[in-house]
Amino acid sequence: MSDQAQGVLVTVDVVIPRLSPSHSGWEVVLIQRKKEPYKGSWALPGGHLDIDDPLLEVAAQREVKEETGLDIPLHMFQQVQTLQDFEDPRGKYVCLLYVLSQPLSPEATIEAGDDASHVQWYSIENLQELPELAFNHIKLLRMALSQFFTSYYHEALKLEKINASQCEVKNASGTRCPNTAYWQYNSLAVCPVHIQSITGKRKDQAANYQSEERSMA
Repeated sequence: MSDQAQGVLVTVDVVIPRLSPSHSGWEVVLIQRKKEPYKGSWALPGGHLDIDDPLLEVAAQREVKEETGLDIPLHMFQQVQTLQDFEDPRGKYVCLLYVLSQPLSPEATIEAGDDASHVQWYSIENLQELPELAFNHIKLLRMALSQFFTSYYHEALKLEKINASQCEVKNASGTRCPNTAYWQYNSLAVCPVHIQSITGKRKDQAANYQSEERSMA
């Protein structure tokens, strides 16, 4: 899609999480930008709001499909926040940040297209190990993950917030558990004894999602 050049522009950016295929941690989709600014840098999927988009969520859905090949149901797009970005080299922007209400299946496949030269799943167990992201996308990623993990774990396990000191971050073998991301971003904790429960629920939800996809085909 061609860049707009006048007035205050509107963009949508989307955080797409999944549990890794090995169930060893969480991942998100990043795209490598094909065009300036930040050509070659990694970023969240997203782009400009088109005049023909009937809903903001439709714009988010369209951009994700164009750049990653993922065809995600409209109801899964959950708005996190609206932010202003007046430091973009292309002009003044209003950014609409979205995150999925549920993680995608660990088997979800991606394919680069449109403004993305490459697309890849990246681990978010340690955000400092991510490549440097374009624009203010590391800030957006942190905001979206905070909302996602808080909502997802509380809904999945009906958990209440607990003090971090009441939970062990490592399992019996001394390795980090898959919930360190939740611990890290929210100063909350899911005790490792619940890992199997979480994993089981994730598999059930992934199966239901895939079944729903087939019924809609």
